[in-house]
Amino acid sequence: IVLEPCDGTVSDMDVTATAFAHRSCKYLLQWEMIQADPETPRDVATLDDFLTRTRKSIAPLLTGGRYLNYADRLDTPKSWWGENLDRLSAVSRRHDPARRILSRLHPA
Repeated sequence: IVLEPCDGTVSDMDVTATAFAHRSCKYLLQWEMIQADPETPRDVATLDDFLTRTRKSIAPLLTGGRYLNYADRLDTPKSWWGENLDRLSAVSRRHDPARRILSRLHPA
């Protein structure tokens, strides 16, 4: 687990200046889980269970927002984009109405 300060220029910018909406945070929390190679379904299930239990246990200490570079399978566009989700979704609908850009990171 790594705690990174979220201050200086990051917190000086307005929340709507970029897609990153979590500028009022004091820290960014990152964790890494390393699995066996090759992984087995049991390995994946064990790590998924650990991730779910850990996230639930520390949830009261967190804002609920997520930094996209540290995304995990439990994240959602709302957790990444926060209050910027509606604005980013509108931009996405305007510039990619046919949804040719396919990504789990798509805001809408």
